[in-house]
Amino acid sequence: MQIRMEFIGKQLTNYKVQNKFRSVPTLLGASNETANNITMENIMPYKCKIAALAIVAACTAASAASAATPTWPAKILGTWKGVSNQTAVVLKVTTQTGAGKCQDIAGTLQNVRGGTDSIYGYYCPSSGAIEFRRFSTAFSAAYQTYNGSLNQNYAGAPHLLIGGTFSQYILAFGPLGQYSFSFIN
Repeated sequence: MQIRMEFIGKQLTNYKVQNKFRSVPTLLGASNETANNITMENIMPYKCKIAALAIVAACTAASAASAATPTWPAKILGTWKGVSNQTAVVLKVTTQTGAGKCQDIAGTLQNVRGGTDSIYGYYCPSSGAIEFRRFSTAFSAAYQTYNGSLNQNYAGAPHLLIGGTFSQYILAFGPLGQYSFSFIN
């Protein structure tokens, strides 16, 4: 629902609801004489009616918009290409299981120039939150933790995206610290 109020100077003249102009008396329940004298200064007695109308319009617009509200994807299985720090990588989520708000995920994370490691973590379809650990296949030790979010899925969206940060916490696998990552599906 769209509401538009028109003023000439400080004088309220018309308002428009759902593409139909209506006179001020029908908005405020006032007589034509009262309506002709409504200005920004003396509109105070009618502020509750105007506020109520604005709230109803906002709620109606919000409920109409909620029907088309984007949501996070239910599943993130598949291949995601991206960058982890400054290294090109490929994330493959091969399993997503469990019930509830968050689900277990597993797969692999491969540096494009070699080195494939296992990942284990979770994804929450209700919020888009994702977190997983990267385990070295050579040493069976977790050395990175990725924490990020997915974008919401909406009609016409060209791709799904994951972005966030990861922490490197074993020096043997690279400099310690926190770095950025991003993936595209």
